[in-house]
Order: sequence, then C-alpha cells, then structure tokens
Amino acid sequence: MAEPATPELNLMFPAGRESSARPVSELTRQDLALDRVARAITGGGSQFETIEKILGSLESDPEILHFRQAVLQDLMSHPGLAAAFERAIPYIDEITRFVRTSKETDSPLLAAVWRIGELEMYSLVVNDLADTIASLDTPLVSRGLQSLAERLAAIRAEESYQTLQQELPELLAGIKKRKSLTLGVNLDDKLRPVEATILSVNDHAYKEGSMLGGFLKQVRPEYRTHAPLHQTLKDAQGNYSTKIPLSPLFGDLNEILRGLIKPLNRAIEGYLSINSRFLRRMRRDFAFYLGALQLQQRFAAVGIPTCFPEILSPEDDRTEIRGFVNLQLALTAVDPPKPGHGLVPNDAVFDADAGYYLLTGPNQGGKTTFIQGLALVFVCAQAGLFVPAESARIVPTDHLLTHFPSEERGRLTTGRLSEELERLDEIFGKVSPRSLVLLNETFSSTSPGEATRLAEDIVLGLRMIGARGVFATHLHELALRIPQLNEAVAGPRRIASLVAQIEPGTGEVDDLPPEAAELADQQANPAKRSYRIVPAPPQGRSFALDIARKHRLSLEDIQQRLRDRS
Repeated sequence: MAEPATPELNLMFPAGRESSARPVSELTRQDLALDRVARAITGGGSQFETIEKILGSLESDPEILHFRQAVLQDLMSHPGLAAAFERAIPYIDEITRFVRTSKETDSPLLAAVWRIGELEMYSLVVNDLADTIASLDTPLVSRGLQSLAERLAAIRAEESYQTLQQELPELLAGIKKRKSLTLGVNLDDKLRPVEATILSVNDHAYKEGSMLGGFLKQVRPEYRTHAPLHQTLKDAQGNYSTKIPLSPLFGDLNEILRGLIKPLNRAIEGYLSINSRFLRRMRRDFAFYLGALQLQQRFAAVGIPTCFPEILSPEDDRTEIRGFVNLQLALTAVDPPKPGHGLVPNDAVFDADAGYYLLTGPNQGGKTTFIQGLALVFVCAQAGLFVPAESARIVPTDHLLTHFPSEERGRLTTGRLSEELERLDEIFGKVSPRSLVLLNETFSSTSPGEATRLAEDIVLGLRMIGARGVFATHLHELALRIPQLNEAVAGPRRIASLVAQIEPGTGEVDDLPPEAAELADQQANPAKRSYRIVPAPPQGRSFALDIARKHRLSLEDIQQRLRDRS
C-alpha cells in the first residue's frame, strides 16, 4: 500500500511524491540477511530497525531513487557537510531527550529549563549546518540538500529566531550560573538526620576538600566540603544521568526559585513557535546517508568497486549488472579490513532472450552466493544506495521473491516439501512480469524424478508470466531440456542456462575410455571451483565427488582409513 509522502522537509522523498515501496517478506529478509546489512550501515545503533525497514521496502519509482542517489553523491562530494551531519546527531538526540523529559515532569521550573536546553541545541545544529553549507566550495546538486539549505536559511531569517540568538546567552547564563544548594539538616539526639531545608541557591559549586584545606583557606572554604561528595552516576560519555531523584526538597526549590520561573516563562513564550520537530525527523535521514557513506568508504579502502546504478523505467526490458560481488561477502572483507580479499565478480543480464535462468554446476561452486548477491544488488539499488558492482543498469522489481530452503523450516506436521510448495504458492500469488524470483535448490527434499517434474511446472509458469530471476538447482536433467521448455509455452522472456565454472585438473590420463578417463582425472586432479557464473550449456554433473574427497569420504579415502585401523 502506498504511504503518503509527508509535506515536511524529507531527505528520502521528493516533495509531493508518494512511496512506491513493496516490503519483502520476513523469510526473504532472512534469506538475504538484511539485518546484517542494516547493522553494517548503522553500527547497531538506535536507527537499526528503521534502516532495516528501509532496506526491506523496495522503492521502484525512478524519481525517488534518483533523489536519494543525488543526496548521497552530494555528501560524497562535500565531506564537510557529512561531518556537520555527524556532529548534529548527538545534539538532535539531546533535543529528543529534552522534549521527552519536559513532557514527563510536573515541575514548571524543570520544564522551563529543559525547553531552554532544547532551544540551545536547536540553535547549535541550525547554525552549524547553515554555516557549513554556506562555506562549501561547490554548490549542492541534490534537491534534498538544496531544500535543507533553503529551510535553514528561512529559519535564520525569521524574526523570532534572530531574537532567540540575542537573548539565548542571557537565558543560559541565568540557568547555568546556579551551581549548588546549601542545605540545613537537623539531627536527633543520635545524630540521625530528621529534618532538612534549603538555605540558599549558590553561584559556585562545592568541591571535595578536607578539614586542613578549609582551615588554610586555600579555595573559598565556604564551598569546600569536609566530607566526600556523593555524586549522581555518569554514563560512558561522562554525562550525568538524566534521571533526577525527586523529593520534597525539589518542591521547596521550586518555591525558592519561583521568582526565576516567571521571567523564564515570559522569555520562552516568544519561542514556542520554534519547533525542533523537523530536526528530530532528520535524525533518521542523517543516520541512513552517513552510514551508507561510511560503508562505501570502507569498501573503497579495500578495493571493492561500487557504483550508482542507472535506474531505468519499467518500459525498458534490459537489466545489466557487470562485475558485482555478494554484499555479504564484501562485508566480511571490510570487518576487519582484508586488502586483496579475492572476491570473484560476476555479471547478470536479463532481457527478452534470457529472462529466467537455470543455474547449475558443482556443489559449493558459488551458486547460492551468486543469487543472494544478485538480490542484494536490487535491495541496495532500490533503497537509493550504491551497489557493489563495476556498473549497473537496473529496471526495478515490484516484488523480490526468494526461496532459500532451510532444514529447520520444515515442520514436523507437513514436512519440507509441503513448506516449499506453500512458499511457492505465496510467490505465485504476487509474481508479475516486473518481479525478480530467486529459487535456491528448491525441491531438494524429494526424489530427483519428482523434483524435476515439479520444477518444470514452476519454471514454465514463470516463463509464461515473464518474471526475471534465477533458479539454482541440482536438477541437471531439467537444465538440459531448456530448448524444449522454451518451445513448450509462450512468454515474453526466454529461459536460459547459467553454469558455475570449474577449472579442470591438469593431470594426464592415457589409454582409458572417455568415461573412465574423466573419473580418473577427477580423482587425481580434483576440479578447482572458479566461482565464476557464466552463460553456458549445462554440464550435467555436480562434482559432489570433489567435496566428498575434500572431507576424506570418497571410497578410496574410506578404504585407506580402514587399512590405517588394522
């Protein structure tokens, strides 16, 4: 369902545009590990869930995606502005705390003080952002940041804001110079405190001292204590806890400072129209773009290429992605940094001649990595971000539909096959010619004959609809029948073959029949997986023997183990 665009300033949507997002399913989020991507962008901070939601909501409107790309490109071109965004975030968090606590307190004094604190933080952020933009060497290009600059300039031109700049220092001075209270405590005959009152409000803070220090009058002894100071706990940043213990003494303080409250309230009445809400809304946008910018810089530092994809209209019928890598693998290369990581780039092209692929090849040859990486390219592109590729021209998808079966998902009451069929039923309830359907070893839970028959119907159905996608499968017999499948039904896009390449062994085997020579060559020189996925006719084998040999489970290995035992 379309979400109405907010009329307020927003760095995620152009003014007047509505969201076109289609959320992916929870299982697809798991298949793609979107939580890990969101954590890489946010560092696991307070905006984690919000960023994960953005990644899982596929925008398909080219104008929205171009709008976001332009904002991120502007920040890449103007690191000083990105630094100002970073400086603004803790101030905006402080504003949020001021707003929240002022609503929770029933103390007029504290509400007034926190309102002044909110105005102070608001002023700092507005001035810093506006001054930074004014000092840029080159103009901003993106409509989003141009609108932010215009908003900041308009705020600073308002009479109420200019008056605030003049009066705020005096208001702050009136608050900040109150440094301590002097309490009078009455004791009973056993020296237990039984009564207390506030004697005075002071402009100096008490400091921990000693009887000797007070006697020698080294530093204003009337503000030097004769006992340890009991302090409010501080957080990791050295700030005092915002939780203030209330007691009758604070009620007395309100009475004593009543004379201060009235002028404070009169002073801030003129600033009630100044609303920090737009800055608090910017907090999400700042975190999104800064996190993406920092991730791109981390990729660049280890040589992983990135690009901004060209977003095409739905009328275009060719998606072309060159030199892309799986984003999840890329994250392992940057945390910690591993220059020379050896990630293998691949290409993907979808058009009328090859719109849906059957991907076959050796086990552990990179098939799952390829289709997950392909999906993440669309996720990043449709969030308005860069993609980990050398170049990309993408027609956005309306639905990203995946099926990566897991042993744990099979339910005891129905079994894995029923789970797979239920999920495919959900896919066919949404799929359209603009969808991307990625299937990974679907029907591996049943016999090869039944799996081939079921998979054939699914692939033919996707051809008839015209969906784009890849089916990574061990069903080589199905892939060998691609010409017949294309003739069996009509559709806007044809089925094609992809193969996970191997580098064959280099040993020589003479005087054997071809089949025996091939087997002997595999035993003597196991095939090396290149992790390159290329358009090619299916080879008809999975090289499972190589994996068994790697784990010493081939017949020869088992025989040797038995000999070693005897």
